Amino acid sequence: MTKIIKIMKTMIGMRELAVFLCLALIWGLPQAADAQEAQETESSVGQIWIHKLQGEVLIKVEGNPEWASATINFPLQKGDQIWTSEAAWAEINHFGGSAIHLREHTLVEIEEFQKLGTQDQLRLALTRGALYGAISGNASSSLTIQVDTPNLSVRAEPSTTLQVESVEAESYSKVSVIQGEAVVQTEGSSSRLATGRTMLALGSGRIETGPMTYIESPFTQGAPQSSPSYSYSEGDTGGYVPEPLQNYTSDLNQYGYWTSVPEYGSVWVPTVINAGWSPFTYGRWVFRSPNYVWVSSWPWGWVPFHYGRWSYAVGIGWYWVPPYYHHVYWSPGSVAWWQTGSYVCWAPLAPGELYYGFGYFGPWSVNIGLYFTDYPHYLHNWRSTHQRFERLRQHKFHNARYRGAISGLPV
Repeated sequence: MTKIIKIMKTMIGMRELAVFLCLALIWGLPQAADAQEAQETESSVGQIWIHKLQGEVLIKVEGNPEWASATINFPLQKGDQIWTSEAAWAEINHFGGSAIHLREHTLVEIEEFQKLGTQDQLRLALTRGALYGAISGNASSSLTIQVDTPNLSVRAEPSTTLQVESVEAESYSKVSVIQGEAVVQTEGSSSRLATGRTMLALGSGRIETGPMTYIESPFTQGAPQSSPSYSYSEGDTGGYVPEPLQNYTSDLNQYGYWTSVPEYGSVWVPTVINAGWSPFTYGRWVFRSPNYVWVSSWPWGWVPFHYGRWSYAVGIGWYWVPPYYHHVYWSPGSVAWWQTGSYVCWAPLAPGELYYGFGYFGPWSVNIGLYFTDYPHYLHNWRSTHQRFERLRQHKFHNARYRGAISGLPV
């Protein structure tokens, strides 16, 4: 079969991607640390990401000393730093529906993210600037957020809205609780801050508290452009997506429509696309340990490229198949990988096809990291794994038959 190869621009080195995919997924040997990390971090990767931004927003990822332009749909991990320039802002989203808005001239670092069952914990270091957090009370995936500044540390439980400011030049920090309650710790003291109250921590160690002055929510300014994804209008969702993804139906309603196909029932079709478009073509792959993750360039590109699968129908084109209610698992990007000639290629997986990656991403996935964690039995595992990958490489994937489905990068 003649393969249609699309050469895409990418921020990562082409040879790096080729080595990782061809050697790690088909022939090679991943590092023991990467295999172990696949089991330890699989549940946290993909839980927080940059959902929206405006103006000059920069990001410096863990292990890279250089700053780069941030983009939407970028998954965040421990050690990442984000900077918003003048008149710029960025919105960080959490899977449970929480949104954190970084105002202009703000520098923040992801200090820690832990997923403990249905209770996620996020710790941020705010060096300068201001962040406005609307913490969801979603019971199925709640979030507790801690913000550390040079003068204080504030902890907000679910169903809390607050603003934290750090003024580096004047050496003071300020916490304002718009809704809910927060615990503020300063040097030698800890106190609870209720709705409508403000605390000011000065560099001299002096603490002042009082009634909060009015703070306009950044999520209501210029709506709907800068409104958070969790404050959606349900619209005509018709229960097409499972409850954990309901927070993001506004994106689907705005950029596509729902229809029905005999094989899968209700499916979503994007409408704001270019001629000849196909999934996993407009964006790039970035390494977020221990996997390469697809970063879509489309404003609706988080949910459809990390949950569910894609398929094609004549008269409809490419459509997204939502996951079943009890099968809502995040994926780095559900594609099939193989090498042909001097190219590394990928194509979107259809429902029911296996995704191979480092980590567990639901029942239709294989954690290849498990094969390499026990080095004394490496040869035994490798023979079995190599046979599996050879069958995978030769497999005729359902979507590969459609024009434009296959994309690739030169080795």
